[in-house]
Amino acid sequence: MHMLGSIVSAEFAKGPARERSVARIETTEIPGPEAPIPVRIYTPAGVGPFPSLVYFHGGGWSGGSPAMYDDVCRFLCNRVSCVVVSVDYRLAPKHTFPAAFEDAYAATLWVRNNPGRLNSDPERIAVAGDSAGGNLAAAVALASRDRGGPKLVLQVLAFPSTDLASLDTESYRQNNTAAGLTRQEVMSFRDQYMPVPEDRLNPYASPLRASNHQGLPPALVIVGEIDVLLDDGLQYGAKLAASGVPVRTVRLAGQGHAVVVWATASQKARTALDATVQALNEAYYVKIFQKDN
Repeated sequence: MHMLGSIVSAEFAKGPARERSVARIETTEIPGPEAPIPVRIYTPAGVGPFPSLVYFHGGGWSGGSPAMYDDVCRFLCNRVSCVVVSVDYRLAPKHTFPAAFEDAYAATLWVRNNPGRLNSDPERIAVAGDSAGGNLAAAVALASRDRGGPKLVLQVLAFPSTDLASLDTESYRQNNTAAGLTRQEVMSFRDQYMPVPEDRLNPYASPLRASNHQGLPPALVIVGEIDVLLDDGLQYGAKLAASGVPVRTVRLAGQGHAVVVWATASQKARTALDATVQALNEAYYVKIFQKDN
C-alpha cells in the first residue's frame, strides 16, 4: 500500500482509543452484485430498533479492511447507539471500478431491506467513510438518490477524494510533501481502481463532477489542513451547500491525510470523532441537521 500502509501501522501503534463493550459483533456475508460481500456488524446494547451506519474503510480502493477500523466502528456503535455495518468491498487492482462502488451500494441496500435481521430502523440509515471510503460514501449517497435507494439521513465524508479526473488542485500542489499522502500515490491508487480514463468522469467515481447535487443527504465533511485532498473535501462541501444541502465542515489544523488516524487518541482525532457523533445523533434522533456554516 505504499506509504499509506506504513502510516496506518505507525498510527495504530500509538494507541487508538479502544472500545470493547459493544453488545454484539458478527462477521458474515451478504449478497453482492457478483459475489458475497463480507461485512462486520456491530450492535449496541439496548432494545432497538436502532439507527444504522454503513461504514466504508479507506485504503486507496486497493487495501484496508474492516479489521483496521474495528475501533472506529466500536466507538461509533457505542457512542451513538447505532448498528454499524462495516463493508469489506472488493479491492483493486483485481477488481476495478465500479466493483468497490457497487459493493458499497449493495451493502447499503441490504441494510435498508433487512431491518428485522439487524434490529434496525430502515428510515434512519447513514453512510460514512474516510479517504477512499469517503469517496464511496459520497458515491453511495448520489446513487441512493439517483436509483431510488435508501433515503439516507447523513453522509460522513472524512478526508474524501471527490474528483479523480483531475488531480490538480491547490492543495495537491501545496501539500504534496506533507505527511500522509502524495499526489503520486493518489495517482497510483486511482490508476489501479480505474485504469480506464473515461471512468474517472463518472460521478460515482468523481462525485464532484455529478451534474446535480440537489436532494442529497446532509453532509459532515472532515478535512486535514495540510492534506493533498483538502480541496477535494472543501470543494465538495461547497458544491453541496450551493445545491441546498446542509453541510458541516470540520477542518483540522496542521493535520495531513489521516486515513484511520482520526480514530487515534490525539486531540485532533477526537475533535473529528466528537463531530461525527454529534452529527449522527442529530441526524438519527433530532431529525434536523443544523446548518451552521
